[in-house]
Amino acid sequence: MKPQQKNFYLGVEGGGTKSTAVLVNENDVVLGQREGKSISYHSVGEQKVKANIASLLGPLLKKTAGAKTRIVFGLAGLNTPKEETLYKKIIRSVLPRDCAFNVVNDAKIALESRCPNVKNRILVISGTGSSVYGESGKKSAKTIGWDYLVADEGSGYQFGLQATRAVIQAWDGRGQKTTLQKLLLKIMKVKNVEDLLAKIYNDIINKQKSPKYYFASLAPLIDEAIESNDQVALRIRKEAGQELVKGVWAVANRLQITKKSFGLGFMGSTWNMPGLQSQFKNEVKKQFPKVWFSNRDEPGVWGAVLLAKKLK
Repeated sequence: MKPQQKNFYLGVEGGGTKSTAVLVNENDVVLGQREGKSISYHSVGEQKVKANIASLLGPLLKKTAGAKTRIVFGLAGLNTPKEETLYKKIIRSVLPRDCAFNVVNDAKIALESRCPNVKNRILVISGTGSSVYGESGKKSAKTIGWDYLVADEGSGYQFGLQATRAVIQAWDGRGQKTTLQKLLLKIMKVKNVEDLLAKIYNDIINKQKSPKYYFASLAPLIDEAIESNDQVALRIRKEAGQELVKGVWAVANRLQITKKSFGLGFMGSTWNMPGLQSQFKNEVKKQFPKVWFSNRDEPGVWGAVLLAKKLK
């Protein structure tokens, strides 16, 4: 039996390690939601991307057989026209011919979920990685977010790395004493900093753990140290917030909205750090008096659904 609705909308969020898909009908009723493996070409390669997309979307597309389905994929690591062309080729080979689709960077779907239907808008992502992305009409701009090797200031990765550096600097006489040392040694289950260094290199090199996720997992130590008013942790938080403010300024400047009203949304677990968001908002408000802050907390995949509804 063919579906009653004429149109269906499917949003897909593809991260480096997992993917999520949500299917809705014309009335925004959720008909299905699935989670799957990575659909990042950089993480798993072309053939596995095809297989993982088919596995993720197959059961959902069975619900829409015979009807028009519009799909938007928000993909981590999609930054260049060449990558866009590649993803479109891969996805077209998997989807039924009656599906209309588009591929965008995952920052775009996140922005849509947090600041929908707003002309001037900026999203600040601070999770494992970080990024600042904004739009003004048809113009868009991005800063930070060039992955952890060269950027990602204000990310969980940077917080964890800075915490580790602060411990080493205090230990060898270059830095201020900090409670982060006790906290880090405890979580790493080592007795001293020499053993800490050996463990970090062993974990990353011999156990082949990702440096990005490895150090990001240490970010909550900053939260704990802040609760005890540790001055080093407070400094690290302040410096990270300032980098994210610089990111907002860079995007607003490129979009030419520094003196205009614009919405600003947040995404990422690092924003739960005590005092980080309030400190950040205060600094942003000083530079952009007309800014307003979004309180929406819908997941990024919902932004993909909203964008799918705009496809022709």
